[in-house]
Amino acid sequence: MIDLSHFATWAFVLASVVVFAGSMLQAVTGFGFAMFAAPLLAVISPELVPGPVLLLTLIFTMGVIRREWENVDWPGVGWILLGRLPFTLLAVLVMGYISKDTTTVVFAIFVLSGVVLSLTPVRIAPSAPALIITGGLAGFFGTITSIGAPPLALIYQHQKSSTVRGTLAVNIVVGCAFSLAMLVVFGNLSREDLLQASALVPASLIGLFASSLIVRRVNDAILRRLLLAIVASAAVFVLWRSV
Repeated sequence: MIDLSHFATWAFVLASVVVFAGSMLQAVTGFGFAMFAAPLLAVISPELVPGPVLLLTLIFTMGVIRREWENVDWPGVGWILLGRLPFTLLAVLVMGYISKDTTTVVFAIFVLSGVVLSLTPVRIAPSAPALIITGGLAGFFGTITSIGAPPLALIYQHQKSSTVRGTLAVNIVVGCAFSLAMLVVFGNLSREDLLQASALVPASLIGLFASSLIVRRVNDAILRRLLLAIVASAAVFVLWRSV
């Protein structure tokens, strides 16, 4: 039986609602949980960030991968990771020497420029070089700003919605696993984090199940509009957070 003594009743209910909504959002669009849920959970209970949020993201996103397994762009995942992993390590090494606020502003401007470009006839195909560069951007800026999915969403926006969800899910799981490994190495993942995440797992899985009821009604055109809206919101959010 899961011990809920670390949660006040109101906090548990609110956190469950947030996790449910965030999980459903990400399971339908491919990403968005961190941007939507993490800030709200930090207000409800600061201890929920980052460990429990990462654990929850890892668990329910694996469910998305299972659902979309046949639609994942596996060659694309390989190219993305080829760029992502070294630039993630680079970000870890240089974080102490660069201004986080300046980097965040650069990231937001880059993402918003990508959204504007997406509204023109110009299309950037997810070729190997483009995916390596995109993976590098996701790894570097994701490590510094905690939101790395927007570049991936932009490069895949013209692909099938199932491919978008599955491919982003694989990359998110890899990113979460790496981040959790770093928390473990530096002693920042506790038993309390595991308990809090465990208490909220049912809400995340219900969100995943609920998404399965509507996800097939979200066609490629609708998903593209949702992706651009979430990506633009993510850029505005990181700008707001840096001021």
